[in-house]
Formats: sequence, structure tokens, C-alpha cells
Amino acid sequence: MANLFDNLIDYLKPKAHSAIDSIIDLFKTNEEIQFKNLLKYADIKSDSKDANILKSYMEKAGMPYIKFGEDVWPTFKKGKKAQGEPDTLNVRPGNIDDFIEELAHAIQYNPRTKDGEYRDRLGSIRDSLKFYAYNQMKEYGDYRYIEPGTVEYQAHQEIAPSIWNELSDTFIEKFKRKPK
Repeated sequence: MANLFDNLIDYLKPKAHSAIDSIIDLFKTNEEIQFKNLLKYADIKSDSKDANILKSYMEKAGMPYIKFGEDVWPTFKKGKKAQGEPDTLNVRPGNIDDFIEELAHAIQYNPRTKDGEYRDRLGSIRDSLKFYAYNQMKEYGDYRYIEPGTVEYQAHQEIAPSIWNELSDTFIEKFKRKPK
């Protein structure tokens, strides 16, 4: 009888966890669910130190929405926070390098004070960055990624490397795209 009971428990346990996860997801935002999906696609344990570091940066960035696509070019799309349109990170499923590089833009567009609050006049800051990014694209072309002081340089040469520096060596070895 004990063996039958143990088999029944083993059979029901994954189904119970799945049901509990589904109930918990009802109370999460779309952004939280998409972050959980990113971790799942990349095979990262959600309770790991590295996942917690990534989540802290997601929160610092204002919890942008993550949109997945196999053939997507990694991009950051600025939304209208006040009207509820989320900022969006377009990344390939499970591609953590895409995610971190585009998350750096979300951090730029959602600057916070030392106390963790959004800066005053957030809309003006976001509009200014968009204006600078557009003009820098016209002036520097692809060189804007290596030109100090540009929006792309700050995101990819300053912010993204600081995120990578906090992650474990094994995580970096597994997920960081190697330079060409």
C-alpha cells in the first residue's frame, strides 16, 4: 500500500507544482511572466544568484516587456510609461546576450535616483535620449557604438558590461556572445 501511495504522490507532484505555478502567474504582470519565460528558454534556475541579479536590473529598468522572436534583430523600443505602453526588449528566445545588451537601453531610459526612485521629469529625460540617439545615428552611423558619449556607447560599452561584471564566471561563459 505504501508503494502505491508513493507512486501516486510522484505522479501528482509535478501536476500540483504546475497548477500552483499557474495560479501564481495570475498575480504576476505580463513583464514578470515574460522574464520568467526568458529564464526558462535559457535554462536558468529562477532562484539562482544570476537570475536574481538579472531580475534586479529588470526592476532598475522599470520592468520592460520582453518580446521573443526567432528572427528578431535585438532592439529596445521606448514605450509611453505614463499611458501604460511598456518599453519593449525584442530578443531571441533564451538569448541572454541580446537581453542584457537591450536591457542596458531600458536602464538608460528609466533613470533612477540613488534612493531607487524615478528621476523628476522622466518624460523629458526619455525624449532627450531619443532625440540624441536619432541625431547620433545620422551623424555617426554604426560608429555610434564605439564613439564615447553616444547613447549606444553608454548602453553597450558602459551599462551592459557593468551588468556582466556582476554575473558569475560560469554564467558569462555560457551566455556571453564572443566578439568577432
